[in-house]
Amino acid sequence: MRQDRINNSQAILSCVTGAMLACILGLTGSPSFADKKGQFVAFRPAITPMVDVVTPQGSPRVYGTSAGSRLWSSGSSMVIYRGDKVKVGAFVSTGAFELQHVDVRLDNGPLVSIYRQPWDTSFDTSALDPGYHLVQIWAQSDSPSPYSTGEQDLSFYLALPGDAGAVAPSIAPASSMLTTKVLSDTMTIGDPGSSALTSDTSFEMPGLLSDKAQTISAMVDLLVPSSRQTVGRSLAPITLDNPTVVTLALPDGSTATRCCYALYRDGSMIFQCRSLLPAVGTTILLQARSASRPGLLPGDIMFKAWGVDDKGSYGPEVSLDIRVPASTN
Repeated sequence: MRQDRINNSQAILSCVTGAMLACILGLTGSPSFADKKGQFVAFRPAITPMVDVVTPQGSPRVYGTSAGSRLWSSGSSMVIYRGDKVKVGAFVSTGAFELQHVDVRLDNGPLVSIYRQPWDTSFDTSALDPGYHLVQIWAQSDSPSPYSTGEQDLSFYLALPGDAGAVAPSIAPASSMLTTKVLSDTMTIGDPGSSALTSDTSFEMPGLLSDKAQTISAMVDLLVPSSRQTVGRSLAPITLDNPTVVTLALPDGSTATRCCYALYRDGSMIFQCRSLLPAVGTTILLQARSASRPGLLPGDIMFKAWGVDDKGSYGPEVSLDIRVPASTN
């Protein structure tokens, strides 16, 4: 009888500890989600990238700093050298829910889709150009939608092997941004001065919207630094002579609570957001690609956005024509 009581106490303690751990892990995610049949908590996956850099000889890349020897770390001036292998792991906090799927992309191109542990991958940098590169990690759990997905971006600077004293150039941070994306386009295009954007082009819908219902009331507006408000189709293209921030806003009477956006070149989709974003305050950083930063290649691009209401129905599209010059400072 006494042993039964001990076992019961241990079981209760285990349940309490498990519940506390689930709550602690979930604090990095999103707010609570309430269901009419009962109260429960849903957390958006919170992703912490873990990166190891390995030399062509197979040993960890070690950097000498004023504080001693260090391994590569995100956000530092440490560079990765062409020929190194980069191992990317994803530590994903999902609260009480199960992690189901992780996608890793490199420079906006698919790298790997993972459906079971270990949640990591690696890639060789031998074929990459010197300069900044972008790794995107997207995770999905069985948490109730729209809290089931999360994403995290990671950038690194690639230098040539002979440049022993190379440091990563600094990237000016964008201020007052709730959501910032440095979009990278690695597609090969033709004449940068020509545009294939026409009013009768049929565009592929983003995957988040392709099977959803439509509603006229879920409207969104786009704001650019010139304070020009865009409703429907913008006729004058925006030239990316400098990095440009596009801000999502709501017109009066809109029922949109979230939004979705995509980029198109020559009528083909080159980028789409992987999860629905807040309809108010979401900002997207657009910039031309250069030797020192990731971004969009020269040519003409269309930016499209849609509002989404709380029932999942999407509203009329709003779009901007964007011209990326052949050369930037």
